Amino acid sequence: GNNSNSEGACKAPEKEATSKTPDVAPINNKPKNFKGPIQAIHGAHVPDEVLVTINADGGVVARLASEYGLTVRSQKALSLLGSILVKFGIPDGRPVAVVRAQLLAEQDVLGAEPNHIYELNGDANKAVIKRFSQTAAEINKAHKLASGRAVKVAVIDSGVDEDHPALLGAIRGKFDALDKAPVNETAHGTAVALLIGGGDDSFKGAAPEAELYVARAFDTTKEGAHLNSAEAILSSLDWAFQQNVDIINMS
Repeated sequence: GNNSNSEGACKAPEKEATSKTPDVAPINNKPKNFKGPIQAIHGAHVPDEVLVTINADGGVVARLASEYGLTVRSQKALSLLGSILVKFGIPDGRPVAVVRAQLLAEQDVLGAEPNHIYELNGDANKAVIKRFSQTAAEINKAHKLASGRAVKVAVIDSGVDEDHPALLGAIRGKFDALDKAPVNETAHGTAVALLIGGGDDSFKGAAPEAELYVARAFDTTKEGAHLNSAEAILSSLDWAFQQNVDIINMS
């Protein structure tokens, strides 16, 4: 966790005295051009990472890593923001709040945030579909007015069961922001995709002719640990933007 006082502001650990004068200010000190308290980080987040957007080339990324004692875990250009998203690792245990404050003082840094962890909320596969079925009559009436034809909808959720009979032909594109992790959770994403589009003789979504673009940004391990981060959500949003979708749904 972060070291914080009673007012909620994080403080950097003091640097041990050294006989050699450093060429640059110690990286644990508050930057000279940083004003105000170092804000405490609230909410679950990766304890040794910070997400940074920069409006510059890769040389700036290397400089920031070197000057602030960070490692570059990933970097990618975001079309949606017109900037570079960098995931820096903090190898020496400094609080995320301290590193964030240091980087925000840099002219080339547009933003710096913790890599927050998110989780799926509720059991869509049971409760939501049950509620949806109770309004089926009204939905069927709506289908006579609009079917969602040629409307591109991105679904940012857990994995989706592409072999579900009611989704065959409805999914036009897919993206996996968690490509290094096995797919464990598909019920939530499948349910949300079904509620939006797709359909067969037994079930039709709200817009059965919509074109679905599904992105996996949420999942859990078999042990129940959450694999859902702000970086995965940003990457999924950027992918959806590149697909030129009309609507983005993130339940």
